[in-house]
Amino acid sequence: MTTILLRDLSSRVSCGVICYDGIGNYKLLGIDEDKVHLDSPVYDEGDGYYDVEQIKPYLRPLSSMTEEEIKTYNAFCSYNGIDDSCVIDYIDWLNSHHFDYRDLISKGLAIEAPEGMYETENS
Repeated sequence: MTTILLRDLSSRVSCGVICYDGIGNYKLLGIDEDKVHLDSPVYDEGDGYYDVEQIKPYLRPLSSMTEEEIKTYNAFCSYNGIDDSCVIDYIDWLNSHHFDYRDLISKGLAIEAPEGMYETENS
């Protein structure tokens, strides 16, 4: 069985990505060794810590970009050319806008975010 990788989540911790744990939707707070920490109610077991295969992040498909985001996407590295810092900034931008640039939704490792789920964060 294929599971999402911790690296797919770790770069999204600071972006406020929301994850589904099989019961509810909770903000990703961090990763502690091999466990994912969600802002979920404290249960008798786990205290909001999950194995990575227990959760799925809500991500936006690239096809959901707004016109403004498309302009940013198309012009991202055009001013300075593509170099290492541009690529890092570009991936940070994709993460901060909750885009599924690793095709995790089609692999069943993430859930397509409902329209407007992250709207207030990126406005």
